[in-house]
Amino acid sequence: MCAIPDCPNPPARGPHCWGHLKRKQRRKPVHEALAEKYESPWHRFVEATIAYNDCNSEDDRAFERVRDNLRKSAMAYVESVIAKRNRA
Repeated sequence: MCAIPDCPNPPARGPHCWGHLKRKQRRKPVHEALAEKYESPWHRFVEATIAYNDCNSEDDRAFERVRDNLRKSAMAYVESVIAKRNRA
């Protein structure tokens, strides 16, 4: 398991999982918990939509980040629907 306490992920390279290794490379706090994974692309899209609605549009940087997350989550949801149809 990852060297960070309570992290259930397997180590990627060295003692850290990919998520904590990426944080270390970006010089961000390594000992914080990773963001929870979403149940499905639909749940990710719903959460991104709510965050977009709640975002303060006066903060341009935060608004761009939330809008980009909404765009990415919408694309992931559409891709999951297409993949599901192709399997059927």
